[in-house]
Amino acid sequence: MLELFHAMLTLLWVLMPQLRAQKPRVQLARPLLVTNASVIHSLDSSVPQPSAFCVGTDGRFLAVGSLEDVATSCTDGAGSAPEVLNAHGSVVLPGLIDSHSHLMDEGRRLSIADLSTAVDEHSAAEAARKFFDAHSPAPGKFLQGFGLDQNR
Repeated sequence: MLELFHAMLTLLWVLMPQLRAQKPRVQLARPLLVTNASVIHSLDSSVPQPSAFCVGTDGRFLAVGSLEDVATSCTDGAGSAPEVLNAHGSVVLPGLIDSHSHLMDEGRRLSIADLSTAVDEHSAAEAARKFFDAHSPAPGKFLQGFGLDQNR
């Protein structure tokens, strides 16, 4: 059990910088200016009742506030006019992101063969063999794998 705990801590230590550095996966052709929402919940006490917000081409918020303030800063740097979206009185909430992870499962995966890249039984067997050779499981222990998609 202690070995699994150490594997989980190692995984966290290795992955955290990469996870923080990840870029948003959204790519917009031009900035998006959202106006005319009845209530925008910004969770920012300095802007308690914003009336507009702008999302950049990378999916990140550029500005939240009054329409006048947001409209002047809603640009992609190349001078492209933003796409304007009239919310027609809708309520707008910030995205709720479930950022939990199953640490025990992630730690356990360090001790079993990753077969997710296998395209047939031969490549699955080869991946299992490479894992076995690299990790030399104790005699009597089962070799486990995960990620095999036989429908691929």
